[in-house]
Amino acid sequence: MNKTVGIIAEYNPFHKGHEYHIRRSKEMTGAKYCIVVMSGDYVQRGQAALVNKYERTKWALDHGADLVLELPVPLCCASAEYFAKGGVRILNDTGCVDFLSFGSECGDIDALDKISSILENEDETFKAAMQDGLKNGLSYPVARATALECTLREKPLDSLDPEDAARILKDPNNVLALEYIRALSHFESVIRPVTVKRQGEAYNDDEPDIFYKNGRNENDTTGYDVSDKVEEFVSASAIRKALKDMGSAYIRDAVPQDVYETLTASPLLFDDDLSGLIHYRLLTSRNTRGDYTSFGDISIELSNRMENHLTDYTILSEFISLLKTRNYTHSRISRAMLNILLDIYKYDLNGIKRRDYGTGYATLLGFKKDSGELLSAIKEKGTLKLITKQSDLREINDSEIRRFMEMNLCSSAIYDCLIKGKYGSDPKALAYGDHAAFSPIVI
Repeated sequence: MNKTVGIIAEYNPFHKGHEYHIRRSKEMTGAKYCIVVMSGDYVQRGQAALVNKYERTKWALDHGADLVLELPVPLCCASAEYFAKGGVRILNDTGCVDFLSFGSECGDIDALDKISSILENEDETFKAAMQDGLKNGLSYPVARATALECTLREKPLDSLDPEDAARILKDPNNVLALEYIRALSHFESVIRPVTVKRQGEAYNDDEPDIFYKNGRNENDTTGYDVSDKVEEFVSASAIRKALKDMGSAYIRDAVPQDVYETLTASPLLFDDDLSGLIHYRLLTSRNTRGDYTSFGDISIELSNRMENHLTDYTILSEFISLLKTRNYTHSRISRAMLNILLDIYKYDLNGIKRRDYGTGYATLLGFKKDSGELLSAIKEKGTLKLITKQSDLREINDSEIRRFMEMNLCSSAIYDCLIKGKYGSDPKALAYGDHAAFSPIVI
């Protein structure tokens, strides 16, 4: 069979950097096919996706992907370790993926591999330095970077400078890249990692100057100068912020034309659109002990902070800001809020971990008509069973696995509820129809 490259992504929204990544991944690996494992209607930063999973699937297929599979929602709303291992497990179980491609700030697969090995096999030097950093008030990411630097100073590795290694570990996309490499090692996978160096804005840089060049807004598209077209790739964070604060006209050069047209015409969800439902769930979802610790990724400390600030709740973003501490980042708290909204409990995450981050099933979100060879290979060589219609769920005998797959349906129904609640009688509210049922995109 022809070579296949896998990508784990969110495409929230799909932009020109993503298009470049798919194209470059195929060029670097010589792969004919690209399989994408994508978050569904909620993403790993603890947010509802800007647009639903089927629109994002279509974008991926239109711009280089050949088949898109859904990452189960409990893994979408979990830490980077769960997200990476869940995605890698699906790709591994297809039995036909040769490469895993991911973006990184450093673009050096050898350095990432060496750092990953240190993190995977923490020695006494690393553990001691990590504990000292946390005791001295460092945040977890900074303490881990400091521990890595200390380890490399005591036990040097050729071509890996301690300070450079620490800087690599502090960059968000590098951290996720390291988790992908660790996941491949965890599964003893034959899939080979490759990395594409990020171009342009950092992934979480949400205010690039490019959006302010012309000072235009969505109601003023006159005087547009083609010389101002985006020369570097703008981050998804920046695009979301521009859409929310300034309007779609500002982002038209950062995304492919079809993506721009969708973002202009379709309903969009932003963080605070979840405020009402999450507030309701916070008021009604305490466990028998009167706290929130039954839900995924919520410690007793975070639960107490949520309880203490509940009377101050106005909108979601402000509530999260009230809860933030050195140990609890915005993303972690956002994921905790989604876990409460979507009924994702600790026992769900423990169950997925107990099953080694996989269920043996994956929802097929979309594929290209000419990727028949790929679908046949998954059926013949892999252990992964594809869900293509709702009746497939009834054939799953294991109730725990069936719950994991049905959670995707429920979370999509909640997503539809949020859209209809925001847009009311606006035709945009019906733009997608009811997408909770399985309806793979075929192009």
